[in-house]
Amino acid sequence: MTVHVFSRILRFTIKHKRTFSLIFLCCLSSFYVEAQNDRPEQPAPDTARIVTLDSVVITGSRLRRNNTYQYTLNEIKPLVTVLGEQDVLRYIGTLPGVSQGMEGGLGFFVRGSNSGNNRFTLDDVPVYGNTHLFGLFSVFSPDIVENVNFFSGKLPASSGDFLSSLTQISSKNPDTESYHGNFSISPFLVGANLTGDLVKNKLSFQVAGRYSLLSQEIRLLESMLEMEGDIVPEMADLYVKLHYRPHANHTLNASGYYSNDYFKFENSNFSSPNFAENWGNKIFRLSWNWSLSDSLQLNTMAYYNRFFTVQKQQMFNNNVLDKEFRMQTALNEQALHSTLNYQMGNRKVAVGLQSMRREIYPASRKIYTGNRDTESNNVQSVNPPSSAVIITAFGDYEYKYKSVTASAGIRESYYRIHDYHSFDNNIHLALSIELSKKNGLELSYDRFSQFYHVLEGLPVGWNLDLMIPSDKQFQPEKAQQFYVGGFQTIQQFFLSLGAYYKNMKNLASYKNPANIFSIQDNWRDEVINGKGTSYGLEFRGERSGEDWNASLSYSLSKTDRLFKEINNGEKFPFKFDRRHILNFTGQIRTRQRQNGKQYFSLSSSFSSGHNITVPIAMYMGVEPPFWSWQLSNDLSIKEQENAMYRQLMSDVNGYSLPYYLRIDVGYGFLHTWKYFTSECTIGVFNVLNRQNPYLLFYDEGQWKQLSIFPLIPSIKWSLEF
Repeated sequence: MTVHVFSRILRFTIKHKRTFSLIFLCCLSSFYVEAQNDRPEQPAPDTARIVTLDSVVITGSRLRRNNTYQYTLNEIKPLVTVLGEQDVLRYIGTLPGVSQGMEGGLGFFVRGSNSGNNRFTLDDVPVYGNTHLFGLFSVFSPDIVENVNFFSGKLPASSGDFLSSLTQISSKNPDTESYHGNFSISPFLVGANLTGDLVKNKLSFQVAGRYSLLSQEIRLLESMLEMEGDIVPEMADLYVKLHYRPHANHTLNASGYYSNDYFKFENSNFSSPNFAENWGNKIFRLSWNWSLSDSLQLNTMAYYNRFFTVQKQQMFNNNVLDKEFRMQTALNEQALHSTLNYQMGNRKVAVGLQSMRREIYPASRKIYTGNRDTESNNVQSVNPPSSAVIITAFGDYEYKYKSVTASAGIRESYYRIHDYHSFDNNIHLALSIELSKKNGLELSYDRFSQFYHVLEGLPVGWNLDLMIPSDKQFQPEKAQQFYVGGFQTIQQFFLSLGAYYKNMKNLASYKNPANIFSIQDNWRDEVINGKGTSYGLEFRGERSGEDWNASLSYSLSKTDRLFKEINNGEKFPFKFDRRHILNFTGQIRTRQRQNGKQYFSLSSSFSSGHNITVPIAMYMGVEPPFWSWQLSNDLSIKEQENAMYRQLMSDVNGYSLPYYLRIDVGYGFLHTWKYFTSECTIGVFNVLNRQNPYLLFYDEGQWKQLSIFPLIPSIKWSLEF
């Protein structure tokens, strides 16, 4: 059904030019405090201990960026997006080793893995539905983000249950002394944020929310152009956080997050089916941080997480609803874990336990025939949910001796679902050698496990893909990755170059992505297991300065897949196996005054075209059963041709599309008054108006190309107080 919805959206655009329930568990965990050999041996003040607690998720020196990247909101400003919104995830698409899916979207394929193998967390809570509006921008409002850590290797053992990359998003702590906030508006989105103290230096809060204006704008456009049908896109998210510090050694946080997307397309004349999509997140989190001493900290967290996606299709007969088909996938997750951080000289040690109960509703369906309010005409078919328990123990150890830093981590997990259980271990090893103060070498090894599968019907990175649990038939996905690289700093420049090799197994895929949307008794018949390999070279260069900064990333890689029941059991290229990927971003300050500044931004993206399967010949097929009876039902000529003729397809992903090229430009105005700061940004996405191909298809006797986005201007204004 998603395939039909997606194609209908594109056609419309072109036509108009455009564990056990919650296991109680106390544990020890994550020692990660920075070694400071020259620090005097004296107790630190209470406030210093609190600051250390709040920033304990660190990936190492900022200059060493092989495998790990830490960035803030200032570094994402040069990036122009389709809707003109600042997006904390957009920066990931510019990093080496990352291949992007649909143009303008947030489908990331890191080092040959699927988009569903990435993990995104908000304050260590997984966010499974991480995009809005079919993947055009993320669900994370910039107003709540303090910093972002992105890992493609050298991963901490305290995080797991993914096969590719980890993106840790840390939220801001609300202001405990004063009130401040901001308001922003663009043609597509309006947002607001407010933070302040409820009890001075004790209790503070933050509230941030966004709402899309697209629904109202499309209604206005429909009335002006007298368009047929009705399109309703809706989007909203809301974040609330309470920060309580009853004592210098204790900090309590409670936060809630909600996001919802809804899309509906209705035909005014009932000539074709109506479609509706709905997906969203609900998250509630409690945490307690206790500083036992200057070097010992205990962090405990519990959370509830719900993600869902629903797809609906309605068919009509003589303008009367004849059949309604619904399909849903959902995930409910509850978790509890504690962490203990301890530092001893130049050693960092981490041990911990985590407990999780996860319930997945895989491809649940409801089918209504006739009037669905009449029980006699109502048929339901629902796949039952699967409940799993994951109990994990982990440990991290790091030792630094002069110019050598060695780290090792292990994560042992017990996984149980129905009559299947397994013990999985993840291992993380890393070695960093500083050859001098300006250059060095890094080596790392990572072994991953993921206890659920994401079935990507259209691999573009949106949130409408189906999730299924790992079990005896579809065992946990596994991967191991090797990396070796070097880094060097030259004044304001940082350079890194490295190579990786990765192999994956137990990957889940559809035999044919379209079949899952047909009416069937068991989705398991359409899903198979396979494996994959990926290897490549990665380069990154950065320049940081007050007047201008820039970055350049290049990836040379190759990724394959192997499934016994796909492509006659022969190895085939991954859809987004782009051989060459080159990304550039830059920003220059064009004007500076005491109360403001102006800046110009430029970003470009070049890559080899992705791979698709295309028809290479046509032939006459066998006449379908009861064909003579079907002819009497007024089938169109096109429908008769589709029934009688067959297409001979190329090898899977056997054709590479032409190269992809896009250039974006932006200009910003920042002005500061006594109590307010105003910022206006103007951007042009795809300033060359290049029609980059996303799909080729043969129709009406000729080859046609489908492109997603033309030149798109944007503007956004924000006011901070």
